[in-house]
Amino acid sequence: MRNKHLCPWGVAFWYEKVFLRSRSFWKQSMILSVIKKELQIARRDKVYILLTVIAPVTMLLLFGYGFTLDVDNIPFAVLDQDRSQYSREYVDLYPNSKNFIFQGYVSSYEESYEKILRGKIRAVIVIPPDFSNNLRKNTKAQIQVLIDGSFPNMGNAIKGYVTAINADYSKRILNLYLRKTKGLKEKEINPVILEARVWFNPQLESRNFIIPGLLVTTLTFYPALLSTLAVVSEKEQGSLSRIISSPLAPHQFLIGKMLAYTAISFINFTILLLLILFFFQIPLQGSLPLLVFASLLYIGCTVNLGLLISTIVKTEVAAMLFTTVATILPSHLYSGFFVPVSSISPEAQVISSLFPAVYYMNIVRSLFLKGLGFADLWQNFLAIFVYGLSLLFLSQVIFRKKIG
Repeated sequence: MRNKHLCPWGVAFWYEKVFLRSRSFWKQSMILSVIKKELQIARRDKVYILLTVIAPVTMLLLFGYGFTLDVDNIPFAVLDQDRSQYSREYVDLYPNSKNFIFQGYVSSYEESYEKILRGKIRAVIVIPPDFSNNLRKNTKAQIQVLIDGSFPNMGNAIKGYVTAINADYSKRILNLYLRKTKGLKEKEINPVILEARVWFNPQLESRNFIIPGLLVTTLTFYPALLSTLAVVSEKEQGSLSRIISSPLAPHQFLIGKMLAYTAISFINFTILLLLILFFFQIPLQGSLPLLVFASLLYIGCTVNLGLLISTIVKTEVAAMLFTTVATILPSHLYSGFFVPVSSISPEAQVISSLFPAVYYMNIVRSLFLKGLGFADLWQNFLAIFVYGLSLLFLSQVIFRKKIG
């Protein structure tokens, strides 16, 4: 018989009142049976359990490496028409800052245009031939900066950085003249005047940059998700076993799925493209057939990515989680959607080269903003084709092992 007069601060009291009663509650309750059932269901799909650990870690690593709002490591060149000590001192101010990386000298405006057009550099500092003479004579000395406007945020940042460096140099010249000519007033001294010219997006309108990028991220996620769920849903319903037992070969099954969902996703692309061109009125500077061809190639690539995911996971929940981590995050963080790939860390640049979104982003932005042709973009086309072919091959290998 239990003691009704247990001391409330004694061990026996808490043992009887808390432990014994809670154990009795769990035995009589159906909650424990529900927990066991759900754990058994989750245990059947080991990939799902693995994703519960890997997905948060992957998101943290991807955001930590890829997401940055800082515009650093800007590749720039110099068109020095003066070739004097003054011009060299001025140029040295840029690589000494953390924001710019010197990529050498150019010989003409035409060479500057070509290098900015192909994304090799993002800015050119132009020093006129009379730069040093104007400084010696205390007349207006002008500096021109040519900016790639295809990344509006970066273009505005470049203007700000160059303005700050130019103001610092002007202050040095001003102090130098004040020391040499004590009778000269500060307002009578002409500092270095900066002129900024923006190419390929002169107004630096963000929608000309953002909306084509949204086309890339959309075609990265939805085609992959559709093809993944199409196969996984058949697994859950049990219809996949009937398909496997039919005369249909595994490679025929996967290729049929790929072609079907490529066609469905291409309709989605057509609607999105019409909205971009006519509703948002984003001008397309390049070839429309080339954009259509690149998009069809890329849709096939992302559909194959979805097929590969579907051969690994068993449930729709795991498929959606896996597809989100494999498509949305890389397409936003590592494709150059926010900032150029050249501005992120070297480690992140290596990671970005492993995702097909970066190559399709190069094609889309180059066609919309710069009007480049296939001769300038063929490497990106080749990368998407090889990537898609590799995904289809891996899907068939894994699928054969699963049904073998």
